[in-house]
Amino acid sequence: MIRRRYGKGSGREGGRAPAMTAAGGGGRRPGSADTEARSAAPSRRGAPRVGRTHAVSLISVSMISVLLIAMGTIGSVAKGIELAVDESLYVDPELLQPPTRIKFPAGLLRLWKAALGRTDAGIRRQVCDAIGLAAIRGMPGLDALQPDVVAALEGDADPLVRQAAARALVSLDARSAAAQLVAAQARDGALVSAIVEPALARWGFTGMASEWHARVTNPDTPPALVDLAIDGLGRLGGEEAAPGLEQIVDDPAAPPERRLAAALALGRCRKSGLVPVAERLAATAADPRRAVAPDVVGRLAAVRLLAEHIDPGAVELVARLATDPEGPVATAALERLDTLERGRALDVARQSLVAGDAGLRLLAATLVMRPADSDCIARLTASLADRNPTVRRSVAAAFAEFATRPELHGAVIEAAEKALVGDDWRGLEQATLLVGHLDHEPAAERLIALLDHPRPEVAVTAAWGLRKLAVADTLPRLLDYAINLSERVDITKHVTAVSGPQVARLNELFGILRYAPADPLLRRFVPKSQLDDRARQGAIWALGMLNEGTPDEALAAQLAERLADVGSIPPERPGVRAAAALSLGRMRAESQLDVLRLFAGQEGLMSISGRACNWAVERLTGEPYPEMPTTEIGVRGWFLESP
Repeated sequence: MIRRRYGKGSGREGGRAPAMTAAGGGGRRPGSADTEARSAAPSRRGAPRVGRTHAVSLISVSMISVLLIAMGTIGSVAKGIELAVDESLYVDPELLQPPTRIKFPAGLLRLWKAALGRTDAGIRRQVCDAIGLAAIRGMPGLDALQPDVVAALEGDADPLVRQAAARALVSLDARSAAAQLVAAQARDGALVSAIVEPALARWGFTGMASEWHARVTNPDTPPALVDLAIDGLGRLGGEEAAPGLEQIVDDPAAPPERRLAAALALGRCRKSGLVPVAERLAATAADPRRAVAPDVVGRLAAVRLLAEHIDPGAVELVARLATDPEGPVATAALERLDTLERGRALDVARQSLVAGDAGLRLLAATLVMRPADSDCIARLTASLADRNPTVRRSVAAAFAEFATRPELHGAVIEAAEKALVGDDWRGLEQATLLVGHLDHEPAAERLIALLDHPRPEVAVTAAWGLRKLAVADTLPRLLDYAINLSERVDITKHVTAVSGPQVARLNELFGILRYAPADPLLRRFVPKSQLDDRARQGAIWALGMLNEGTPDEALAAQLAERLADVGSIPPERPGVRAAAALSLGRMRAESQLDVLRLFAGQEGLMSISGRACNWAVERLTGEPYPEMPTTEIGVRGWFLESP
């Protein structure tokens, strides 16, 4: 299947092929904290001690907001149009890769069923492990083996086989075997419990409820079993679990992770009446001796306790915590406030766009962009330069989506122009992506100036933006720029992170606009001796556009040589070979039809060069492009697999 996209710029909009991520480095990961977190004291349940303090990974507190976003418990980031620096080779024409499916070796089910009856415990264990892995990879027909795996779980004399059988049943999502799994964990202890109980909790199996209740109230329960019980009770819900969970939440000596898990579970079990408890937790005094401040843990726990509360007292406490100085607390509270009073949450979000915590800024930007009006665009313009890449990319993507609405297009252009005249490289990069995507030609002069920006992210994106805008008046200056840049590379024999991608995008522009004066420069990139394959790929693709419908036999012979260079050391790059094939097709170089047929047949549709050769053959002969097959990818190396 071929998608051709023509029009201004020869349809270079979009594409599914490899693209360089537009927003470069810089900025912290979402949820990064600006202050070091502190921890609570050792737990009475046997947690490890470090002096008089309990050291806790920063991920438990300072990263909690971004983890919640990633897990979907915090409002999802608004989806917009993906903005990225792409390559013309992959978008004009767009040569789609065939869909694939996994093919499993024949006979495995029969072999595994027989092996489960062998006397060798090692073989039985490996079979159970293989069945579990096959289930994860989507192998069909495994349900037929479930009775045999259950039999191994119940009757095998080897505990390692029983443990592997339990893993396999969990992977098979064998809900009908829940009772047998409960019996297995009771018999074989903590190792099997760690495998079985999370699945039982997900399945909502009530047969473990009494055991879980007993664990959370027994101070001698091993910590790992307490954590499993907390998760299970939270998923099952029910008022009867509340007292034991509340005891853990109120225990200042418990590890912060356990207190927070218990708070979440308690909030699911008791959906009213927890405001006084939450108020008390939120008011916990700070202790500078702790590695993670208990006031932070308490306030996070307070938010989790109120996950199901809708009474006015809960709303007021959540609203207060939504402006908390600690980013993870404010993020969790703002998410909850958004479900209770959207208007109030929006007011808080507008003030949180400049918060120190990246996770909070990301959530705030998501809420602020929800009205999708000119006011939210104006408020979010500064966020195009956010120091966190996820935040700024999300805002730019949303702006691109807003611009599809006629009433908002002008506001987006105004925001992009404002960022484009700033001096923050992050804002310059995102604004360049926007004006390029929106084909805002008045920005061309500014993009030319940005070609010399010291940040590669800006300089390379500026070249891409100029390719997208495709303004004819810029061509003479851009040709001079590309020639000078190429000559510097030739002299220094050094390709930088800027020079190669910049020349590649400018070469593509010369082809898109069929700029004949660029022909000598483009031909310089055909030989393999040139240093940068990115620039060569763009130049060879452009030569096909420049000579479309006009065979140049000398050039065609060079391109065919590049296409056929698969045996040298090193061989020609796939992108260069694909560009050569496309250009041979565009030039209608019938003299090279044999070499195109050769590689079209040898490489098929699984490689970009093979797809390009098939496209060129169709272009030259009118023969239909091959039907897009579903390609089977064999998964080999299974236990007992036949050779």
